[in-house]
Amino acid sequence: MAGGDNWRERYMDRWYSRAGGWTDGTTKFHEMCREAVRGAQENPSLLEIGAGPPNPSSDFFAALGTLTGVDVDPIVRSNPALVNAVVVEAEELPFEDCSFDACFSSWLLEHVEDPSVHLKEVARVLKPGGRYVARTPNRYHYVSIAAAMSPHWFHRLVANRLRALPEETHEPWPTYYRLNTRRAITRSAADSGLRVSSIVLIESEPSYGFAARPLFLLLMAYERLVNSTPLLEGLRHTVNVVFDKPGPSGEKEVGLD
Repeated sequence: MAGGDNWRERYMDRWYSRAGGWTDGTTKFHEMCREAVRGAQENPSLLEIGAGPPNPSSDFFAALGTLTGVDVDPIVRSNPALVNAVVVEAEELPFEDCSFDACFSSWLLEHVEDPSVHLKEVARVLKPGGRYVARTPNRYHYVSIAAAMSPHWFHRLVANRLRALPEETHEPWPTYYRLNTRRAITRSAADSGLRVSSIVLIESEPSYGFAARPLFLLLMAYERLVNSTPLLEGLRHTVNVVFDKPGPSGEKEVGLD
């Protein structure tokens, strides 16, 4: 980085460097996705829901197997990690039953308007024993609370600026937060044909503080606090969840042990 942006790089190197032992949230999510296909057949068939434009997660998934991607935005067709890019207009997934060994989504569940339809569709296209790994913001985190209380026009105005994202970054999509708590996830899964294998809440580096140094330091203090004790786990930002589709005998067949 150059000029006035140098402080972001310095602060990240000082407090959130891998050399210092920090593991970022994306790396943790990717490792969960890798575990989900461990033990599956060679070159598993994978589906990324909400694949979007070129991005590091799609690249990571593509290294695990043959990756298909779906998105409501036609920009998904520009994603080179996908062997098949499909534009959808609704929650229904345009694939046959039992088509995929695993499904992934990153920052999608908060945009799902009907959780029941979404999870039932994922269960339908997953093979028995397959897994769905997703990460999404916690409904009880300050970012989600602020977003839920703000009109969407305000979210469009400030969200990308707070993260210091490039001007060409797509504006935020509408959010519903109907699948963003432990209770909501467990309840919705129970009626979908999926079961919850694990839910892990994490607080990562304060990316929403990149707009200004004082804000970064304030949010870093929050990160240190909620990561200091399991008692505050429910206030951490990211919900990483793994869903299983039971195999023919009711037992899971691939993924985490």
